Amino acid sequence: MDSNRIDLTGVSMGGYGSWMLSTHNPEHFAAIVPIVGGIGHGGPQEVTPDLDQWASNLAKVPVYAFAGALDKVVPAERSERMVKAIRAAGGQKAKLKIYPDAGHEASRLVFSSAEFYDWMFSQRNVRAR
Repeated sequence: MDSNRIDLTGVSMGGYGSWMLSTHNPEHFAAIVPIVGGIGHGGPQEVTPDLDQWASNLAKVPVYAFAGALDKVVPAERSERMVKAIRAAGGQKAKLKIYPDAGHEASRLVFSSAEFYDWMFSQRNVRAR
């Protein structure tokens, strides 16, 4: 286990913060889990012009993004777009789960699932290369 690297998660604006912070400092994180997080500085309707760079920076970081298909605040498409870009940049450790019957409150499903904790803690022994 690398005690110098941490797990990062956040919901909504915290999900955006998870994307942004980790793309600027990927070496600091064992894993990131953005939940219903946007990918643009100006809010959920915006997409960063640095999307390809963000994705490239996260290509070696384990990522599990969560979204709600019915989210009218931060569309699930934002997480879909980011995970697709990470995979296109060679990221084999990027996953996405979209809850079909959830909206922006999808975090309650994430945090109450064993899947979230099992995945996040399993990444503690994975080193970014």
